[in-house]
Amino acid sequence: MAALNNFEQLLQNVTNISEEKTKKWWDVVVSMMGTNDVTVHWSQIFVKQVTELFDEMIDESIQKRLEMLNKIEVLLQKSSSLCKDLNIKLPSYGSQQLTLCEEQEYLLTWISRHEQKLEEIKTEIKKLNKEEMLLMKSLGRTPCPLPVNPLPCNDTITKFKAHLEELESLKFEREEQYFAAKSEILNLVEELQYEPALDFERAVLSQNDSLFEVSDPNMEKVHSFLDSLKQLSAEMKEEIASLREKLNSMWDLLNEDLRVRADFAKKTTYNSKQTLKALQEEVARYEDLKRANIEQFVSRVRKELVTLWEKCHISEEERSRFEYFNSEVYSEDLLSIHDLELRKLHVYYSNNSDLFALLEKRSELWSRMLELENNASAPDRLKNRGCQLLKEEKERNTLQKRLPKIEQELIRLADLYAVKHKKPFYSYSKTVHEIIAETHSTLDEDKKQKLSILKQKREQTLTPGKLGMTSSLSVHNLAQTPQTGSKRKLLMPFEPPSTRSKILHERNFPATAPSKLAHAQHTGRSHYNTERAKRIQKCRRLSRRKLQNDLENVSTEYNMFEKDLAHKEGCRSTLYDKENVLAIPLPATPQPGRTNYENCKF
Repeated sequence: MAALNNFEQLLQNVTNISEEKTKKWWDVVVSMMGTNDVTVHWSQIFVKQVTELFDEMIDESIQKRLEMLNKIEVLLQKSSSLCKDLNIKLPSYGSQQLTLCEEQEYLLTWISRHEQKLEEIKTEIKKLNKEEMLLMKSLGRTPCPLPVNPLPCNDTITKFKAHLEELESLKFEREEQYFAAKSEILNLVEELQYEPALDFERAVLSQNDSLFEVSDPNMEKVHSFLDSLKQLSAEMKEEIASLREKLNSMWDLLNEDLRVRADFAKKTTYNSKQTLKALQEEVARYEDLKRANIEQFVSRVRKELVTLWEKCHISEEERSRFEYFNSEVYSEDLLSIHDLELRKLHVYYSNNSDLFALLEKRSELWSRMLELENNASAPDRLKNRGCQLLKEEKERNTLQKRLPKIEQELIRLADLYAVKHKKPFYSYSKTVHEIIAETHSTLDEDKKQKLSILKQKREQTLTPGKLGMTSSLSVHNLAQTPQTGSKRKLLMPFEPPSTRSKILHERNFPATAPSKLAHAQHTGRSHYNTERAKRIQKCRRLSRRKLQNDLENVSTEYNMFEKDLAHKEGCRSTLYDKENVLAIPLPATPQPGRTNYENCKF
């Protein structure tokens, strides 16, 4: 509507102007020529010129429109290219029904905005590529930049940024490794007094680290340089340790004053080139002293060799193989041979120290076990021993548990030694299996011999006259307290009189004890007999409890003894009734004259 009004206004203005100008022109022409053919001709020319002017104006407008369309086409192409570069969708032009000029302005604005955005992206890509190039150069790798044309997508740029972060982290990590390695290198160089021989070594040792590239080859060289210095340091320390050991050996052989040793050790505390040089000079000085006192050195080495022979369990036969031990031709060669033998034994003892320690421990425990076995079978084992019997029994049980474990570990270590060295391990010319087997065999033989002797003594003492008598040992004394030696003596259970009489009748023995043991004057049940019965019951309870514990912990020796005598009818221990475990049987009629219970301790 506004455009229509504008057009009508324009038309009205043009009409008014045309009418005014035409009238004015006509007045001039008429005043000049009048109304004749000339005026008509000029009027035709006037109309033609006005028409041409309008045509020119129209043509110019059309030309302007064509130019604008061409510009819009160019802008559209540029817009399309930008959309392709930016990976965005092309806008729908013409949908808003704009004029060509408005479309052109819209395109110009849109293109300007997106060109700026494209330029920003390209600038960012160039910056990222530059960073990547520097990082790759520092790491010694080939750069792989982002393409500027065509422009990468956002995901590609994001991945590239993450890649740069990884490179940055790797560079930082390598720089840390480099500075840590350089710190170690500087310490080792100072310790070894190392002089760099290569340009790379000088570059590493220089104070300017900004020029150093932490590339893959350079880092390999740094680590190689560090490893070589560590190797030199280890060799130097090994040589220093060897020289110190050698010097200590010389000091021992020469009985050097402890103050001299301490002063020298104080000066050579650290492992350095100066320490190595000082040790070399000191060892050379003592080598001269050793050559001057060769016989004294050989004698002392031989003493130390004998000590090591004992520690390594070397037998006399093996010792005799070292034929230089008795040589009296003292020379440096003889001393060197002794030194080699000494070092060999030191290494042998050090490598097998666990075996030697276990052998010594087993020998110690075995000796203690034999001592306890002898104490347990001694005739006076029950006299004035108190709680010692119980302590020894506990110790013996502990040893019987520990010794098999130690023997098992010894066998395992000996087998490992045999597998590793292709030969058995010897202790005084005997293998571990032989040592264990022989000691157990000897112990078994000793036990059998002792049982045989005990059997002979019992057979000699069991005469027909004694079998008919009551035992001279007090029944109460066999179960006084838990501290008495009841572990080694099982008490004879009570037998009914009928069974006892039957056995004695079969053996042609009198059914009653001698008359002198009877006390006929006590016929009634007195107050004394009542008190005595209470003591007997209390003693019986204690004995029952003690016997129950003893039966659980009965020793191996007594088990063998019991098995050996089980078939003997005349032995009191074979009459033990397993169903009646009372240590003091309850008699049918108390007999106060048989045992003195006044001395019982409860």
